[in-house]
Amino acid sequence: MKHLKKFNESIEEVLDIEYIKFCFIDMVEADKEIGEITYWNKVSDIGAMNQIEDRDATSENVNNVIIFVICPQLNIEHTPDGFKGSISQFTEYNKAFVAFLDELEANIERLKEEHPDYVVETTFNQPLIDKIQGKDYFVIEVKK
Repeated sequence: MKHLKKFNESIEEVLDIEYIKFCFIDMVEADKEIGEITYWNKVSDIGAMNQIEDRDATSENVNNVIIFVICPQLNIEHTPDGFKGSISQFTEYNKAFVAFLDELEANIERLKEEHPDYVVETTFNQPLIDKIQGKDYFVIEVKK
């Protein structure tokens, strides 16, 4: 029983932000203008969160990592009525989107293999007008 207690105490309670960054940095940097990784720290029992600058982020002060990954656009125009373009553009877009999703899934699986205790939540967003300027994007949140 004493051995089990020592084992449980040795389990890290912090996120491995360097490994998380390693898994997703190539996808984030594919769109330097908008893609980003943000770090958050829970600062009280009521759930208030503070964003931490990348240069200040350490495993000790980060509880959540949120990754914004922009989907490939390939000159497909978003309009209130849907996508506008030729069928060949749709075909090209869908092939690129499948490759993008395969890469995203592989990165998430790599992270889960290394850290099976992490909770990884994925959200797909299709905004019309905001800071993303109408581009589809995924939000991946990693927490313990």
